[in-house]
Amino acid sequence: MRAKQLLIHHRGDLLLILLPLLLAAALWVFLRLHSAAGAVVTVRVDGVTVARLPLNRDDSFYWEGEQGGNLLLIENGAAYMASADCPDHLCVRQGAIRRSGESIVCLPHRLVATVTAEAEAEAPDAVSR
Repeated sequence: MRAKQLLIHHRGDLLLILLPLLLAAALWVFLRLHSAAGAVVTVRVDGVTVARLPLNRDDSFYWEGEQGGNLLLIENGAAYMASADCPDHLCVRQGAIRRSGESIVCLPHRLVATVTAEAEAEAPDAVSR
């Protein structure tokens, strides 16, 4: 009897389940199609830029700080954290980034790697008078 209670009995129930899922999928597709491919990975530690690396050239960047080190690799137009000696390794498990606005964050080491378009990378963070 309990199995029958879990079945969807009305079209309204089905719409209530499917409509949010379809809207989320459409939003995801829209954002993926309209996000620009990045040109530069900017690496910041404690908010200070320590490196800017182009995505169009395979490269590596190693940062050793007080809390430990991170190895960022750039291959085939994407950047990923290859290794880190932080306890949780979440930054390594985040995977590759290649689109403008995507980031890899290592909280224990206070390191953030963000993909930006070329124009964004050269723009100042703030203007003072």
